[in-house]
Amino acid sequence: MVQRLDTVLAAIGAAAAALMMLHVVAEIFCRNVLGITLPATLEIVSLYYMPALIFLPLASVEKMSGHIDVSFVQEAFPAPVRRVTEVASLTACGLVYGAMGWVGLQEAMAKFRIREFLMGEVAVPLWPGRFLVPIGCFAIAAVIAVKLAILFRSRKNDAR
Repeated sequence: MVQRLDTVLAAIGAAAAALMMLHVVAEIFCRNVLGITLPATLEIVSLYYMPALIFLPLASVEKMSGHIDVSFVQEAFPAPVRRVTEVASLTACGLVYGAMGWVGLQEAMAKFRIREFLMGEVAVPLWPGRFLVPIGCFAIAAVIAVKLAILFRSRKNDAR
């Protein structure tokens, strides 16, 4: 399930990038050629597209081990120390992302309850975009949990 989830979230993040690009290009075209502006472009870009682009693909990047890594330092350690540092770093990251997801979910639920919106040229509901942070954080925490489970399972198999 985690494997499909990270792929779906990465696809949604990619779609958000494409939609953001089209939206901004349409805004520039309308402003410079037609002399009008598209309402709420800045708000939609900053409150929907950007969080989706940043947080939703996190799990997919983690699954591919695409985050910044200091493997050249870790390679100098003996194998048991490497395993301990890997478990420690994954555990710390999983806890941080889990905490970020939990706090983000509490914030999103609070904004959902009051139906938060931004009043401008048009009213833009803000609360739906607030759920992108916890979704992305919980998804990467799940990928990290799977990685830890694989590490522990391989350790048991090595001990046999």
